[in-house]
Amino acid sequence: MKKDNNDFTSEYLFDEDMKFVIEKKNYNKEVEKTSEYLFSSDEEFVKNKYINKPVIEKYSIDLKKRNKKIDYKRIALISFLALLLVFVFILIFGYGNNNEDRMISYCNNVYKTMKVNSVYDENVLSSCLSNIDIIKDEKEKNIIFNNINSLKQYFDFKNYISLHYVDGKINELLDDSVINKMDNLFNDLDVEYKEEFEPVIVDIKKQNELIKNMVNAVDELFVDSDKVRIKDSVTYSKYNEVVSLLDNVPDSLVKNEYVRYLEYVNEKLDNRRKMEIENAWIRLNIPYVSQNLSKVYNGCELASLLMSLKYKGYLKDMDLRSFAAGISITDNPYSGFYLSIFEYEPRDITHWIAPSALIDYGINSSNYSNIIDLTGSNFDELKKDIINRNPVIIYLTYNFNNPKGWNNGVPLNLHVQLITGYNSITNEYVITDPYTRTNGKYEFVVGEQKLRELYNNVGKKAIVVR
Repeated sequence: MKKDNNDFTSEYLFDEDMKFVIEKKNYNKEVEKTSEYLFSSDEEFVKNKYINKPVIEKYSIDLKKRNKKIDYKRIALISFLALLLVFVFILIFGYGNNNEDRMISYCNNVYKTMKVNSVYDENVLSSCLSNIDIIKDEKEKNIIFNNINSLKQYFDFKNYISLHYVDGKINELLDDSVINKMDNLFNDLDVEYKEEFEPVIVDIKKQNELIKNMVNAVDELFVDSDKVRIKDSVTYSKYNEVVSLLDNVPDSLVKNEYVRYLEYVNEKLDNRRKMEIENAWIRLNIPYVSQNLSKVYNGCELASLLMSLKYKGYLKDMDLRSFAAGISITDNPYSGFYLSIFEYEPRDITHWIAPSALIDYGINSSNYSNIIDLTGSNFDELKKDIINRNPVIIYLTYNFNNPKGWNNGVPLNLHVQLITGYNSITNEYVITDPYTRTNGKYEFVVGEQKLRELYNNVGKKAIVVR
């Protein structure tokens, strides 16, 4: 212990590390027994000389060590420690020699400073609790103990919450043990702290319930826990229900993880759907005949009929020009082919042959009699024949445009084609067009509604080769 420059004229003595403050009148190096307290050589304990046992354990304010920690702890501690330093000096120079008063003031100030600044230092709180026996006033001691303990419970709860709840969100599904511990810590809080954290607890539980529902719903889509194989019973409807659950879950790491699972499910459903659609197709393996490549420019009716007969096993070696050469050219489409089957001219009048005359020519040229006129039939009758794998010759328009330029009961853009496929899932039809496009394309997929409307508008003309 070193004396200051004024020695016995000053009121207090300080050691060189500023660890202790003691009153001079209680210190005399030659006659230490006259002082009220005895100090050990390591200056860490104060003993009462009469009963010679510790009454204060480690009751020191180590200013230098405390200040050193500023460099390593959170910057937020600076404000607290600065206030605490000021308070310590107030204690030193303002409370005389009453250690009990000093401890009361010190602990109260620690409580107030931490509470106001929301800065937590477990060592400082522990120093108050471990030295609280210095305070002899039981009422005051209980108040300080309850305050410090209440503050410790507040920070324990706050720190535990911060492990799971960041920026208003939880990033994982919390199990029951976490929720139960959270509830227990919350129930231990004083009323004022409960009021502060009650909305947080409610929000955490709400988010956790949403995440739990999401996790369970996504897990139910899979056969295995690794989430590789989706169940056969999973449909787009079920998938969309689960997606709607995710819409209510706040963005978080766990949500992002389960969004990826759902993207995987959607991909698998799409693949499954594609496979189902592909398997639902009925396609007739029709040998293709091109009217324009055969230079039978108005021969769409005969090309469609020849393809159908070849599919049924008739006229396999017949080419279109030879087949067209045998048709009668008349001025009546109901008795033969009207105008020219080989040339475009004249272009302002429809070159065509009616279903009844086409059927007669087909039967006579192939000796196959099962060629049936479906003219006037409901479109569903045509669908039945396609399902039964019978090709249907249908009177439509070129490029499936609206009919126009009517003459002789048919539109100027009349074009006869062949229905050669049907999909029961998509309600689509494969139309084989005898007029080959410049890019080589001759098959088109058309929806039922479009095909039905066009069939009706052109006059419900069709033939089936059974």
